[in-house]
Amino acid sequence: MRNIFCSLCGVILDPVHRGQTPSEHLSWIQKIRAVQSTLGTSIPLVTGLGYLNDSLELVAPSDEELQFHNLVDELETYPLYKTPNRFRAFTFHDACWR
Repeated sequence: MRNIFCSLCGVILDPVHRGQTPSEHLSWIQKIRAVQSTLGTSIPLVTGLGYLNDSLELVAPSDEELQFHNLVDELETYPLYKTPNRFRAFTFHDACWR
């Protein structure tokens, strides 16, 4: 599995492993946010508090004020690399953002 690192501090971003249920009690290296933008159609925005799944995608609400553990049905998946419709998401620990 490929390692992903915080864009701000350089420490690893630890994914939630298959079978692990994400909760608000994740380790600080598992609580992740990202800056992302839809290619050419929006300004960059910060996601809400989320986590990396075992496919190394960010799972988070789109609203910066919201957190993953309160919104199971409203979470979005953000690929961390450039796709045809999106720029790469720049990921970082929530603790580094604060």
